[in-house]
Amino acid sequence: VQNLRKDVDDLKSRMGWYGDARVRYFQNKKQSLTDNYAYRDGRGGVFEERVRLGFWANPDKNLSVDGRLKLENTIAQDDGWGNARENFNTWDNSFRNQGKFGIDRMTLAWNNAGTQVRIGRNEVKLGQGLLWWENPIDGVEVQHQFGDKVTAKVGYGDTAAGGWYNSNLWTVYGDVKVQTSPATSITLSALHNVTKMKYAKSVTNTWTERVDVWDGAGNKIGAAWVPKSETKDVFTDSNYMMNQIALGFDTKIAPKWNWV
Repeated sequence: VQNLRKDVDDLKSRMGWYGDARVRYFQNKKQSLTDNYAYRDGRGGVFEERVRLGFWANPDKNLSVDGRLKLENTIAQDDGWGNARENFNTWDNSFRNQGKFGIDRMTLAWNNAGTQVRIGRNEVKLGQGLLWWENPIDGVEVQHQFGDKVTAKVGYGDTAAGGWYNSNLWTVYGDVKVQTSPATSITLSALHNVTKMKYAKSVTNTWTERVDVWDGAGNKIGAAWVPKSETKDVFTDSNYMMNQIALGFDTKIAPKWNWV
């Protein structure tokens, strides 16, 4: 019994669950509200709900795994085309208030001598969060602690893990944090997208076809050349490649106040 209790206690100390929930309200979320309240995407206010449930474990001394599921939901969303507050989306035959559910984080991490290597769907924060704020990137990340004051990390992965893009966007990123004092830190971050973004371009092909001509009685009286056309969307690489750098700081100016 003593051995069994020890094994259970050891197992409990090496794995666990965590989670959080949030409800928030946005007014003019996409910054497209006009003075005359004309129909625009994101017009007016919208409620958003989120529930996240995670699991962590330490299967080995230097090895850890961290996974999390996320459910997001939007209430009373305005589509910007006159169908304000309608739950059913006629464009893709879906219900707006049913939300999105998926893997928010799934990371396998190896730690040794101040170095951490993370592989999988990593939750990434760069600097003070202006470039990237605790959102997922599919790939690999290496972080190292240089003494007590400097932390540096570099990574490579697909930023489309957040579900915001129609195509995969492979990105190189880096971050350096210097703790200049117990109350102040300075950060330098970079984010460079190495994949050209894609956009849909409408292409129309035209040609002529020879067709038979019939009279009202059903008799063939000849043939004629008739113009034909077909329009479809073709995805094309654009020249846009995201390249951003941010310099920031975070200092504690009072017990309950930080200046960022």
